[in-house]
Amino acid sequence: MEQDPPASSRYRLSAVVMTHPSRRPLLDRLRQSCPSIHFEAVEDADAAPSPDGALATALRAWRSVDPGATHHLVLQDDVVLSPAFDEKLARAIDADPARSFSLFSEWGSKTAQTIRLAAFSGCGWAPVADPWLPAPAVLMPAGRAREFGDFLAARIAQGERRDAFLLLHFLESVGEQAMVCVPNLVQHDDPPQPSLLPNGKVRGPRRTACFSNDPEPPPRWAEGVLRLPDNLPYHSPHDLVASICFDRDAAYGWRTEPVFAWFGRHGWSLDRLDAMFRQLVRDSGIEVSDQPVGYDSLKESVLGALATGWTVADAGNGRAGYPDVTSAVSLAALQTMAAGPFRRVLSNRLLLSLPRRVAPLLAAAVTAGAAGRHETTGADALADVAA
Repeated sequence: MEQDPPASSRYRLSAVVMTHPSRRPLLDRLRQSCPSIHFEAVEDADAAPSPDGALATALRAWRSVDPGATHHLVLQDDVVLSPAFDEKLARAIDADPARSFSLFSEWGSKTAQTIRLAAFSGCGWAPVADPWLPAPAVLMPAGRAREFGDFLAARIAQGERRDAFLLLHFLESVGEQAMVCVPNLVQHDDPPQPSLLPNGKVRGPRRTACFSNDPEPPPRWAEGVLRLPDNLPYHSPHDLVASICFDRDAAYGWRTEPVFAWFGRHGWSLDRLDAMFRQLVRDSGIEVSDQPVGYDSLKESVLGALATGWTVADAGNGRAGYPDVTSAVSLAALQTMAAGPFRRVLSNRLLLSLPRRVAPLLAAAVTAGAAGRHETTGADALADVAA
């Protein structure tokens, strides 16, 4: 029986890798991992890697669109590709060939949390919640990529230096919502290679929020696009506090309040939250004293997961407003939900062990948060009828 041609054959991809001659093994590894794609090297011309050299390299990368290409992919050399990367990428393009998107967002960012919300809701696309588009792996239609090359050159001439921020500003300027595909199709190198920028020294490991490790491409990419919620739960890796982000402003970012205070305004007291935490821990069968994070830090993780489930239910996402915490994509998101907030305070070994220990607890908390929201909604409806 005749088979359909590979999805990747429907597009002509030009693909470049930002690199430096001293990092040639990283480029070789990328090429070997996906030989069906020709990855052109765009090298930093400086004698040693530097942030300024990386910016100049980014400009040349975006101006290196092949004639006749339908889409242009720009990778940084320290990413690892998902298995069956070429076909998965083609499936993602199939969902909307005119869409620009990032293939990655690191696990401790606000965008990582929209990715998790999308995963629990069965959506294939998550909106960017940070003031930048994650730059390690970005795809644009070829014409849009050429436009961005011109935009980037003009902004660099004006003294702007951060291409990830300029990627977001550009998409906003042309009226396109900045998106990340769910699941993510590249992983940040593990163990991490030295970055051309100092981010790793300040922020700790920056692994992807929801990596697609499945060796088979999906039959089709999930087309649902998550709406950026008005209230975004976020467990910050900077202060380790679970918060709700609200009133997003383009110039000043999000305002925040602690999750426990936000729940308090919805009628969930501190006593109720504490009782829920203790019950969830008992049901999970874990010993808090055996965890690499303390009682208070683990409780913040659970509070954030409760708020995440509430948010999925509040938006009516998922199946009948209930989060799916059992799919492969959801399980990948739960793994990083457990570890991402602690990227700056735990060793690499402990970060890798934490998901196995606490991801089931967080899955139960996400489900409990959604159930609590439905319970509250039902109570509100009964009150309205009585009134």
